[in-house]
Amino acid sequence: MSALLDPLYPVRKGEPAGPPVAMFRALLLSIWYALSDENLAEALDDRSSFRRFCGFYTKAR
Repeated sequence: MSALLDPLYPVRKGEPAGPPVAMFRALLLSIWYALSDENLAEALDDRSSFRRFCGFYTKAR
């Protein structure tokens, strides 16, 4: 999947985007849970399981 999505990564201009596979997984979550963009952002901020699924986890402090 990564090989198909990596060429879509916009590296030339604008702010850096998230990794393509992680963004695709976030899109899947929004479809599966019927989340709007705003609700998806809130869910990613609130749910560690969503962050782990997408690969947006951070190291424990």
